[in-house]
Amino acid sequence: MKFTYRLWLLLLGILSAGPALSQCNNTGFFLQICDLEGNHDISYDPASTAKNIDFQLYSRTFVFFVGLTPADYRVTVNPLTGTGFALFSTVDQADFSLTFQPSNGASVALSPGTPSSDFTGSTDLVNASLFLTLTNPDALVSNNYSGEFEFLIEQQGNCGFFGCQNLSVDFTVNLTVPTRIIVKNFNDMPLDTVTATPGNPIEGYEDICVGGVGFANYTVNLASTNGSTGGSGTFPFQLNGVSQNLPYTSEFIDNTSSTSGFSPDANGDISQPFPRTGNENCTVDNARVIISIAAADWGSANETSYTDTVRVTVMVE
Repeated sequence: MKFTYRLWLLLLGILSAGPALSQCNNTGFFLQICDLEGNHDISYDPASTAKNIDFQLYSRTFVFFVGLTPADYRVTVNPLTGTGFALFSTVDQADFSLTFQPSNGASVALSPGTPSSDFTGSTDLVNASLFLTLTNPDALVSNNYSGEFEFLIEQQGNCGFFGCQNLSVDFTVNLTVPTRIIVKNFNDMPLDTVTATPGNPIEGYEDICVGGVGFANYTVNLASTNGSTGGSGTFPFQLNGVSQNLPYTSEFIDNTSSTSGFSPDANGDISQPFPRTGNENCTVDNARVIISIAAADWGSANETSYTDTVRVTVMVE
């Protein structure tokens, strides 16, 4: 009886879970996860870079006459909202891939609800990370996304006298996406009467790109520096010569194949909203500004050169 008493005192000393740590979950002595439960806020920028959620864990067991020894384990991340790795807004979702890496092991890609391969355990807490990589960052139209997940750790193999243990922790990921809009790829638009057909308007097209992130639709304002929409001219859109000015019209359309579009009002505003299709890089044109000078107006020109600057302003709806 004396020997047994001393043995159990030894067991109690070896199996001590150690000092209490904030935000830690454990099974008593053999599995512990710290700093994972609760909310984790991640930022959008840079969009292509993995976002890490850092925490600590250990997986260990007890072997008689040896003491605490590392116990191999597997991890599973189960979505509690939806069926895949995704964060949700009220209108769309941000999909992501997920990898797990403890500081004493390799990085392993995870699949929703599927156990990973085995990792080597440890007797003390080791650092670990979940790495989220957005797979559709350019498509996001909202500013706030959130998703709830369960992190399950399951011991594997020979778990000693007390058997294999399991531990699960619920956590929430919150993503904030900025609203950014861009318009680019402008060039000068030359118009001339040499190739014009008498009785027909002179028309020009400038293809541009509108893109961004964090919004779904945009509106447009077209303003003439010389005209009343952007200056003090007589006409809403106006080409100025030395002593003669010519009116013209402008339109906007969200494709590069149309020859007509939406006309602005007297202030240059186009009330029609347009869906965003471009990203922040905006390498492919997806919109068009259309300029037209009526036949009667260019036919009355008595000077050789007229100019104006059109300001195109895009605004998140």
